Amino acid sequence: MTFDESVRQPQKDAGRWNRRLRDTLKEFRYSNLGGALVEFAITVPLLALLAIAAADYGRVFSVSIAVANAARTGAQWGGHTLGNEALMIAAARADAAPLDLDVVTAGRYCTCPDGTTPVCSTGDCGSYGAPQAFDTVRVADDVPLIFRYPGLPTTISVTRTVVFRAQ
Repeated sequence: MTFDESVRQPQKDAGRWNRRLRDTLKEFRYSNLGGALVEFAITVPLLALLAIAAADYGRVFSVSIAVANAARTGAQWGGHTLGNEALMIAAARADAAPLDLDVVTAGRYCTCPDGTTPVCSTGDCGSYGAPQAFDTVRVADDVPLIFRYPGLPTTISVTRTVVFRAQ
């Protein structure tokens, strides 16, 4: 084997590899083997976004249930404590124990059947008798979203107000 033949040998091998590569690419051109991979690459990000959105919706829904239950518990506790606002707030916060509620307010108000609002402790409705007392608790919490969605705020505020008649 001469020097010229040893130089030309790699070129023959390169030509063989080029033909093999060209033939393989032709086979893929008319084949359906890569279609599933392309579909998978397109759908995985969409499914991941859908899963994150479902998790966000579930978190907001769960917090709204906890906030509603806390408001109801605080208002019910007001009937037992004769409208003690501090105990109503404590009961609402204790009911939503894993959550750190942003806003919890409580109060008691009275009304007469004719629409007037007397003082609850000393009020009188005249011929109608004693005023009707109502305990109210308002609970609010902000839920930060995992992902920034176009057109939606980064946090969703969940607020519930419950009013129970004390008498």
